[in-house]
Amino acid sequence: MDPKVTGLLILIFVLGASIGGGAVYWWSGEYYNPQIESLKIQYQLLDDQKESLDQQYLSLSVSFQNILHEKNDLDVMYNTLTEEFSSLENNYMQLSNDIRKLGSDYNESLDYLTDLSSNIASFQNTLDSYSVFIKSFQRTLTEVEMNKVNATTSSITNYSLDEWYNLGRIYDWLNNNIVKIQDNYFPQIVSIDTFLYKDREIVNEFEMGFIENYIQTPEFTVLKKQGDGEDHILAEYAMNYVYMKYTLKKMYQMYVGIISLENGNQHPIIMLKAGTNLVSIFDPIGGFRTTKNGNMAYENVDFEFTAYESYYNVKKTPLKEVTLYEINPEDGTSIIVAKGSLLDLKNVFN
Repeated sequence: MDPKVTGLLILIFVLGASIGGGAVYWWSGEYYNPQIESLKIQYQLLDDQKESLDQQYLSLSVSFQNILHEKNDLDVMYNTLTEEFSSLENNYMQLSNDIRKLGSDYNESLDYLTDLSSNIASFQNTLDSYSVFIKSFQRTLTEVEMNKVNATTSSITNYSLDEWYNLGRIYDWLNNNIVKIQDNYFPQIVSIDTFLYKDREIVNEFEMGFIENYIQTPEFTVLKKQGDGEDHILAEYAMNYVYMKYTLKKMYQMYVGIISLENGNQHPIIMLKAGTNLVSIFDPIGGFRTTKNGNMAYENVDFEFTAYESYYNVKKTPLKEVTLYEINPEDGTSIIVAKGSLLDLKNVFN
């Protein structure tokens, strides 16, 4: 083809393309510009959101780091608290064991104090049985103890059944053979302080001392032939008892009495119930006994009580009060059967 023609065609094509492209560009710009603007706006919004999210991310990152630090701190605190809890739990278990042991020790101590208090009370009763007349009966006037003077009693009475004659012989033998001596000092609990705890009587403290009184057994008094007025009465009671039981084989009811005089003095006696409204009084310390024609006897209770009261009135030491004790020979325990004036004692002999 002719080059000129070819150049012309190319020129025409270029011009056409340029004109067409411009037209296309114009048409496409008119169509896409609104969308582009909308996309720009959306892009700007998204960019703003991104920036906001970036800021939130940074803030959350800081918060996360703070929370992470707090978590680490809490983990440390948790571990510390766990260790403290474990230590407290161990301490609690140890304390529980200590409390249980303390409770056990407390109960053992309370039992020990109770036993100790009981032993002290028993010790006091034992000491009193050697130095307090009434409390000595369980040591001196039991069947076993009184039987120990049976041989001497039998030798005095020669197994005679003349009861009042022989009761008089026993009375005289004691008066003539027992040398009055002064008592020795004997240990005694002079004071004791107790308190009640959980229905248990606990001894708080006690004080020891001495009393110038020693109660002998009837056997000791008879064999040694010495003693004071209390020893004399115990020996007489025991010898009367074994005489009635083993020789006479007839038992009269005997009572040990404590007479109190207006001058403050006291001493023991024996009253024997010889029958209904019949009494015989043995008072070697005061020098009185019931007699008929100079021999040991019994009398009507009204008559004899009047005579007995008159006897002390004449001595200018009037009777104030009499306490009568009935004694169980099995174990020496005693009960008060009457207390008061001689008139108050009459019912015992009805």
